[in-house]
Amino acid sequence: MTAGLELIRKESGWGRADLAYAVSYPLLTNESGAKFGKTAAGTSVWLDPLRTSPFRFYQYWLDADDRDVGKYLRTFTLFDRARIENLEAQQTAHRRLA
Repeated sequence: MTAGLELIRKESGWGRADLAYAVSYPLLTNESGAKFGKTAAGTSVWLDPLRTSPFRFYQYWLDADDRDVGKYLRTFTLFDRARIENLEAQQTAHRRLA
């Protein structure tokens, strides 16, 4: 990413090479440290119903480890902090979040 930014800034014909940015996000892992992502075995889930059926999509999130649900809610939803913390408190009270 930084090499790409440097190339843009050096070779840019845009006139405003300072408008080039790169964004990085920490690797998302589950509680056991395994990678979460489309390239990880068994974790492919797509929004396209031709690639992941609605049932499979629902089942994927239902099968998520309870210890990971708070992290997934923070990453994949627009829920505010208070709502997520409330759900985590319910989970601590032995209720299933997924």
